[in-house]
Amino acid sequence: MNRQLLEAAEKGNADSQFNLGVKMLTATQQHAVDQFAKSLLALEDDALIDTHHQAWEDHREARTEGSDNLSKAYAKSLATENAMRDRFPDYRSRYKLRYP
Repeated sequence: MNRQLLEAAEKGNADSQFNLGVKMLTATQQHAVDQFAKSLLALEDDALIDTHHQAWEDHREARTEGSDNLSKAYAKSLATENAMRDRFPDYRSRYKLRYP
């Protein structure tokens, strides 16, 4: 699931993190991200929105710090965004209601 998200981001967005030097995930990291993505299905709406917000905060921090886990942080961010899109037709409006 997340490999598809990562490939789509790489192909569809010239400014994607891949084009900025993010490396592919190791098998262990990919497994962890897959498990994370599956766990998102069990979250209530507000918890999913909070998780999405935290994932993007973690991604920004990893990018700022030049962290070795930038790829994993980015994959988790994309996983939460995908879960948000699947659950809420207009996910950005729903997010902005919680985080104005």
